[in-house]
Amino acid sequence: MTQADFTIANQTFPNTRTELNTSLQALATNSAGNSAPSTTFPNQWWFDSDGNILYMRNKDNDAWVSILTIGATSDLQTITTDLISEVTSAAGVTIDSLLIKDGKIANLMNATLSAADMGVGVHIKSADSGMGSVNANADELIIEGSGSSGISILSGATSKSNLFFGDSGSNVIGNISYNHSTNELEFATNGANRMVIASTGATTITTADNSDTLSLISTDADANVGPNLNLYRNSSSPADNDTLGQLAFVGRNDNSQDFNAFQMTAYSSDVSDGTEDGTMQMYTMQNGSLHLAMQITPTETVFNDSSKDQDFRVESNGNANMLFVNGGTDRVHFGGSSGDREFNFEGADNLRVLLRTTNNSTGACQLQFGDSDNSQIGRIMYEHDGDQMTFHTSATERLKITSGGFAKFSNTGAYKVAQQFHEFTNTSGSQQVLYCRHLDSNNPYGLEVRFDASAPDDNTHWAYRFSDTGAGRFQVFSDGDVVNHDNAYGAISDERIKQDIVDANSQWNDIKAVKVRNYKKKDDVRQYGDNAWSQIGVIAQELEAVSPKLIRHSDPNPSDILSSSEFGTLYTETQDEVLYTSDDQEVIDGDKNVVDVKTPKKEIGEVKTITEQVKSVNYSILYMKAIKALQEAMTKIEDLEARVTTLEG
Repeated sequence: MTQADFTIANQTFPNTRTELNTSLQALATNSAGNSAPSTTFPNQWWFDSDGNILYMRNKDNDAWVSILTIGATSDLQTITTDLISEVTSAAGVTIDSLLIKDGKIANLMNATLSAADMGVGVHIKSADSGMGSVNANADELIIEGSGSSGISILSGATSKSNLFFGDSGSNVIGNISYNHSTNELEFATNGANRMVIASTGATTITTADNSDTLSLISTDADANVGPNLNLYRNSSSPADNDTLGQLAFVGRNDNSQDFNAFQMTAYSSDVSDGTEDGTMQMYTMQNGSLHLAMQITPTETVFNDSSKDQDFRVESNGNANMLFVNGGTDRVHFGGSSGDREFNFEGADNLRVLLRTTNNSTGACQLQFGDSDNSQIGRIMYEHDGDQMTFHTSATERLKITSGGFAKFSNTGAYKVAQQFHEFTNTSGSQQVLYCRHLDSNNPYGLEVRFDASAPDDNTHWAYRFSDTGAGRFQVFSDGDVVNHDNAYGAISDERIKQDIVDANSQWNDIKAVKVRNYKKKDDVRQYGDNAWSQIGVIAQELEAVSPKLIRHSDPNPSDILSSSEFGTLYTETQDEVLYTSDDQEVIDGDKNVVDVKTPKKEIGEVKTITEQVKSVNYSILYMKAIKALQEAMTKIEDLEARVTTLEG
């Protein structure tokens, strides 16, 4: 193996002859060696003794070109085919039965091509793609290029271009075919067409069983949307109410005709930039024609917009008719399907309807009744700011039930809300505040006031009180005593309701000691001034010294305190209601709740403090004592008259 730089230096002749011999040997052996010569020239030969490959230097002297491979033992030669070109032969060049003529492989169909640098089959390569390997399951034919690569199948205008897939059972078990007569692309599996793409792009997928015809599967693991199905109408001239897409469920009738059993259609109801709107419609087949069952617009969702006799039903876990709209009777049912009213509520056990607001401080729940003149001419409302229920008629509040359960009736809505009592207010003249009527003809009763928790037989608690803007007029205490402003009253005195009847003791001395006075009531003076009338009667303090059992004591009313400050004081400004809080001991002990009233609201003029009680007189007993004393006087008079008559006679 000899290589040389082919340069003869100026030197002695023996050395010159040695270099000539070396250069000639290098030429004779094609610069054979296991590595390329260090000094190269254009078109220079080099035989790689390790790889048994003959190389030639290109004319630019910048690369070695592989020419052929010579077998080390079999002496077979492999020519690098991309270097073979026809020069002058009119018949072409034949290499191992492969005919190359006019720049083409003339007999390729009959040739056996050797494997190339990738795969086990034919590798057709126009340029290096940069990929050094192919999948082992598809390496019989490789088409490679550095740019766009492909295969062109050209057929007749009325024929098909086919790509067939076969196996040991069938030579065409699957295929991809282009039908040039219809311009349709066909895809076949298991020997039958499964998908056809028409010339317009319309695609038909056919399946012969009940398996999924189309599955969209996304294996993406992130939180974004997938898989995606996008129905896109890319119109060059969009307009309002354009149909954007339609999904139809089509079947066949018993007359072998197709019909749409169900259809979904989307519209672009407004295509204005910035204010786009969309509409979705759902149609169902009913009695041979499609009708609009549901429509979703930007402003509403409508069921049965075509006004068919079609019901709407929502079923819950335990009720088949949790919500039921009867399309034939125009009625709505909750919890059932029976009832002959426009809105019907049904329940198996306890039927409850909840109106709930999330604002528990100022919110309100209302049930409103309206007509063509007023949408809330009547109302039932629960106000959470005061935890009270109100009832309205003719757009005016008529009844309020306070948080404490006290009913306040009024024809104007004005009443003392804070006071813990039931109330009736009437502003209509010549009418009663309250009229109680009993229509039972056999056993009627009237009003009853009853203390069921105690028996306060005293003059502190009262069962009935009547007053006006001037003064207190009439009062019945819890022991049955009655006082009134004008000292006019009667009594029940039936023998049949009495027992142990005996003559009364002498009242002569008691009546003789009673001082009868004339006086004016201070409340009358406040109301009538100098025109207040004088009354006759006794003074409780004076009578108490004579007959203390005739005196009763009771708490003063506002009029009494106005007459004398010795009784107490009145509120001069409004005092707000005070509620129990979680810090109050009564709430901690469980005796009161946080919502209970601790101190009720007080108005100006109501009693604030009481320092002394008001004395009253049991005049009915005093009258009886006076009658008894009068009878005693009459007896004495009659006795004296008799004596005088005797003396005179």
